[in-house]
Parts: sequence; structure tokens; C-alpha cells
Amino acid sequence: MTPELQPLENATLTGKISPTSDLEAAIAHFIAGKDVLDIGSINHVFLSNNRRRGWMFDFLLSQAATVQGVDIELDQVERANAAGYPIVHGDAETYVADRQYDVVLATDLIEHLSKAGLFLAAARKNLKPGGQLVLSTPNAFCFRELFYVYSRWTNDPPVHAQHVCYYTPTTLKALAARYGFRESGVFYANVRYERITWMQRQLLAFSRLISKLTPRFSQTLIMVFDSE
Repeated sequence: MTPELQPLENATLTGKISPTSDLEAAIAHFIAGKDVLDIGSINHVFLSNNRRRGWMFDFLLSQAATVQGVDIELDQVERANAAGYPIVHGDAETYVADRQYDVVLATDLIEHLSKAGLFLAAARKNLKPGGQLVLSTPNAFCFRELFYVYSRWTNDPPVHAQHVCYYTPTTLKALAARYGFRESGVFYANVRYERITWMQRQLLAFSRLISKLTPRFSQTLIMVFDSE
């Protein structure tokens, strides 16, 4: 079962929704002291992009008992290995480890996958009995996206060029249920951005204010699933 969450600094818990300050703080509750399989570890580019900004994998290593990373970008995995990081080459949709883990973690990954169902089936095989799947994905209806839709009068807000799908709590819960997962928590978080314009910075600041009042309008959706 999901561990009881403790309030974070500058955050209050409201039912099943936690307006945490950032993604790392939100997932820390679920990985602390656990054996974690992190799928999609590289996050596009190793070293030249991630570590300079504060790499999620470094955070995982500081919190979990053990971490094994997996990523499909072979050249980036090799660079990470040369730097001493435990990341193997593998496809998120088919990778099955030679051992099972307490937590399978996939941050901002599922929206990239062509066959998300295959990923969920593999994730279940990678979990110990009673293990948890922790997913994060951009919130399709965060304040920033809604502002863009209505201010530009469009039904096609901008997304990363590699994203192929939007998810909501309802659709992600329904998809996961098909592969033997039971939703045990819905949470929200904000993310930090660099190299943005003054206007974008003001919009994000206002978005954070809105999300403190109404967490479901935060930038990132986090869902936690128990394997049935």
C-alpha cells in the first residue's frame, strides 16, 4: 500500500492530492529506502543537459536503497556507464530485469511510448509482490496549458516533439487497470524551467500560485499504482 505522506515544506495535503513544490519532493516518499528500477533514466541527453541542471537519477541514488536505470539511447547509456552510473540499455516497452524491485519508476516517459500497454505489462513483471508503479506525466489540463488554449483560441497546445499522447487521471487509471494495476494515489507537482523569457517566468509564477490553491492545475500529474 502507499506509504502515508508527510506534509512537505510550504505544502499541505488535501485528500489524495499533494501540491508539492517539485517532482523530486513528490516521489521521494515512494522511493526512500527502496529498491528502484528507473525506466527512461537518461532524460534525452546525458551530461551536457541533465547533470548541469540537477539530474533526476542523481536524486534517486541519494534517496533509494538501490537504483537500476534503463534507457533506450545506447550511446547515452554508454556515456553514463563510463561515468559510473548503473544504467543498462533497454526498451521501456519490453525490458524485463533478471530480478524484481520494490518500485518501478517512470518520470515523464509514458507520453513518449508508442505502446504504453506493453510497458505496463513489463513493469508488472519487474515488480515484487506488493510493489508499486510510480508514473509522472505532463498534466494535460494544467493552468499553463489552459491559458494557452484559451488565449490562442486553439485545441492544439504545444508539446515536446517526441510526445504522442496526453493522459488524465481517468485514462491512465483505466489503462493501468487492464494490466493488473490498482490506483492508490493521485498527486500533482510543479517543475523548474531554465532559459525562459520574462513573460514565461511571470506566467509560471502565477501558475504556481493557482496550483497552490487548486493542485489539479499543477504542471505534472503523478500516479501511484499497486500491482494486484
